[in-house]
Amino acid sequence: MFSRTFTQSDELLRLAAEIIALSSRLRQSASAGARLQTALQAAIRQRDAFGISHDYTVQSFAQAYVDGVAPLGARIMVSGDPTWLKQERVAAQIRALLLAAMRAAILWRHLGGSLWSLWLRRRTWQARFAAIAGPD
Repeated sequence: MFSRTFTQSDELLRLAAEIIALSSRLRQSASAGARLQTALQAAIRQRDAFGISHDYTVQSFAQAYVDGVAPLGARIMVSGDPTWLKQERVAAQIRALLLAAMRAAILWRHLGGSLWSLWLRRRTWQARFAAIAGPD
């Protein structure tokens, strides 16, 4: 039958689709939006006190993701070396980046982007992701 190996660009496309779908759930849930807004206010205070790249700030943005986005149900599975993924600092960085990706997805939707447009133009996006990710 048909066999295909997944590349990094396929993985990035999958993550993008999951983030777009999750951002839709976030937009539809007023309670999740309120929780996220409250958590983001705390994260912004941390940023103002310590700077954007300080561990406390990153942890605060990660907590905002956990408080506001995680209760929506679907978890975004990140693949990688378990040795790294089990480290709390790395996990916090990933959650903070997922929060930033959620914001990017919401802005993309404001500009007319949708899950369908991502799907219909997936070859173009895969080529762009391949250029970002480098060689497989």
